[in-house]
Amino acid sequence: MNMSAVNSAVIDPGSDAVEVAGQISPSNALQEMGGPEEVNGTGETLPREDVVEKSVGTTRVSSLGLELPQGGYSEEEFSYRPVPVLVSISAGLVILGLSSFLTEWMLVLPLLGIFSALMALRKIRNSEGAYSGAGACKAMMVCASLIIAGAGSLHAMAYITEVPEGYQRVSFASDISAHGMKVVEGKVELPEAVQKLQNQPIFIKGYMYPSKQTAGITKFLLCKDSGDCCFGGAPKPTDMILISIPKEKAVDFSPGLKAVAGTFTLANGAEADGQSPVYQLNADQFYSPARTAY
Repeated sequence: MNMSAVNSAVIDPGSDAVEVAGQISPSNALQEMGGPEEVNGTGETLPREDVVEKSVGTTRVSSLGLELPQGGYSEEEFSYRPVPVLVSISAGLVILGLSSFLTEWMLVLPLLGIFSALMALRKIRNSEGAYSGAGACKAMMVCASLIIAGAGSLHAMAYITEVPEGYQRVSFASDISAHGMKVVEGKVELPEAVQKLQNQPIFIKGYMYPSKQTAGITKFLLCKDSGDCCFGGAPKPTDMILISIPKEKAVDFSPGLKAVAGTFTLANGAEADGQSPVYQLNADQFYSPARTAY
């Protein structure tokens, strides 16, 4: 066989045949083409030992220089165990729990995150190796605990320091409106608990009752909750306090919880926005918004 035939020979490493100049001949044609040397499709002469796939360590090397896996992949390299959905839920709750630094009501989120992580950890331990993610569960619990500790301390400090010196903290709902009014011998009298607050400096929180005036307000009604003041309902006389503020400390209307410090007294028939409150507060200080929600 001449050299032109040799230069056009193509060898398929995966078969026992050789294509020479477009013709398929038996593999014994290798001997006619020069002993131990073979040619590839580009006409390059290769030693016979490079044509045959060789095992090198844990891989097989083909005639094209590609490394092929030898005997598949080990279990350690490609073992996969799913993570329970509760782990992702816990992570989401912990991330959302960062909002608890803004408002104390959001502290429930990191608490739920800890609960979800505990449930996921229990499921992982009872799965006998079918699930993974125990480390992530522990990390979520640590993060949630740090958020609770940090945000809780922040809000606790705000609660302790928000009352001005010399003023008494009073709850609108439980210390004032909950007692209502009582009738004695046909006369309406203040409950004894409320009478004790008369002419006393108090610190109280509530919601501004909306009116036509929205700026430069010196008198407004403070309601115990947003149910009446924000949705058009008329609050009961004992559920509102007439707030009187010095002109130089006039405020603007805004929604949300407000805090006011001043001297508590009776309204004595005073009216505001068509309403007749029972109580009045001559305010010295106005806080908007209130630092805490309780």
